Amino acid sequence: MKYFIITLILFSIITTPIFAQLTPDDLLDIQKIIKESETQMKDEIKESETQMKDEINASETRMKEYVDIKFKSVDDRITLVTNLVYALIALIVLGIGIPQIILTRKNSVKSEQERINQELKAEIITLTQKIETLENALRTYSTTLDS
Repeated sequence: MKYFIITLILFSIITTPIFAQLTPDDLLDIQKIIKESETQMKDEIKESETQMKDEINASETRMKEYVDIKFKSVDDRITLVTNLVYALIALIVLGIGIPQIILTRKNSVKSEQERINQELKAEIITLTQKIETLENALRTYSTTLDS
């Protein structure tokens, strides 16, 4: 029972500040503390926002530079491949075109030579016939002279 009474007295002493009331000055002090804390938080938030904006802008700048470098690299590679394709096309055209030109010229020269040969053969045949005709005429003339 002693412990019970001592515990009761102890609880009574602890709970007495609960019934205390706040004065208007206390409320004003609390409001002042809250406003200061609020102002301080707003300043910290603004500072944090500006810091984040600066970091975001710096990050965007770095990303743009990186992307520009990558685009330039890809553009250089595409240009190289395009130039290689043009070079291969030129080699193919030269590899096929030059032999075709040579063959065409040879064929045209050959056909020209064949035409000339045909004309010469025809002329030889004509001349041979004229010679035979002249020989026959000469024989008949010489036989008429002999007789």
